[in-house]
Amino acid sequence: MASNKQANYIRKERIPVLSAIPSAQLKLSSLPRRPAPAQPSAIEEIGSRSGEWYEVKGRARCALIMQSIVSNGGFATNVIVWYDEQKCLYSTSQLSSPMLIHSPEGQSRLNIKSFANQWSTDDIQNYITGRATEYPYDAVRILETLLKKSLQDRIQVVNNNCYFLDEVAKPVGGGFYERFGFVQSLNLTSHRITLSIQTKLTTFYPEMSLLDFVHTHIGAKRVPNEYEWKKLNRTLKNCSIVTQQSNWKQV
Repeated sequence: MASNKQANYIRKERIPVLSAIPSAQLKLSSLPRRPAPAQPSAIEEIGSRSGEWYEVKGRARCALIMQSIVSNGGFATNVIVWYDEQKCLYSTSQLSSPMLIHSPEGQSRLNIKSFANQWSTDDIQNYITGRATEYPYDAVRILETLLKKSLQDRIQVVNNNCYFLDEVAKPVGGGFYERFGFVQSLNLTSHRITLSIQTKLTTFYPEMSLLDFVHTHIGAKRVPNEYEWKKLNRTLKNCSIVTQQSNWKQV
């Protein structure tokens, strides 16, 4: 059953909108000229039977463990870090590697791995000023990630599209809601770096429990028949669904 206890959207495949898109103003403050390296990392837990460490795969579980490590003094108070719940740890400080940082109970840890060819945002400045000729793809990705991170309390990211949380979705008929969002990308030339913002309008299904969603589409509170199952399968194909497991973990 879908949970509606956190901000999430059941998303239908995008329908092109031909109406005029209003202009938006974006203000950027100067970024500090200090490195923000991306270091290959992994969240690991120890097996209760084997006693061996294994990599945790679930994004939600990784986020909880990382939050526990940071909250309990895993890093110095002046060190700013962010873990993308996948493979990289970002920081504005130079961290030693390889390094293991254990959680307070000792059952999980952050494994910061050794990486010889490390990238940082300094590589962008070197490319712009001509001190480097190789295009810094990874460094640009780091900066794009940090820009999204700076808006984490204000936006919801759905399939790389950003939508502001304080915006009220507009009903457009047919059971759909319209939201105003944007896609950001960085373009780097030999003289400057440009942040491009593409605004867009997208239609969504409203947020609701999965059972209510099914009952709404079949027109009754009953088990769907074979034809209705096929129809629901096509409808849900492009939807994002949040479930709540028996152990109350969000996935």
